[in-house]
Amino acid sequence: MITLLIAGSCAPKDEDINKSVQAAISPLAPGVSVTTTDGIVTLTGMVESQPLIGQLGTAAQSDKGVKSVVNQVTVKEPEIVISADDVLKGKVEEGFAKYGVTGITATVADGEVTLTGDITRDKLMDAMKAANEALPRKVNNQMNIK
Repeated sequence: MITLLIAGSCAPKDEDINKSVQAAISPLAPGVSVTTTDGIVTLTGMVESQPLIGQLGTAAQSDKGVKSVVNQVTVKEPEIVISADDVLKGKVEEGFAKYGVTGITATVADGEVTLTGDITRDKLMDAMKAANEALPRKVNNQMNIK
């Protein structure tokens, strides 16, 4: 009589699952890391958008041998870019022209816009909108309402 002893199981090894899942998600999000323990895949890292998080989870779950997916991927905070002072002043002045704001002077220092001059109440919001749309660090309102 011959007895066969089969060592291990037919389930994929964690290392193989890890490589396979990493290969599947790398085209979608190269910065996301994969770890696998007992068939449970954990995804970590940051991506550009919320829908991509779901796509990564689905891609990982579809791999043979994956029991479950712990998706710890988060969305990156958008980077706020403050324009150089001269560019910022130009954008504010373009906004003044767009909204018909006159009699106001914009000065810019270290990304902060300071608005001075006399303005009517009905144009106040337009002046503030023009300054804020230029994306300054801060707007200082020193205008006089007439």
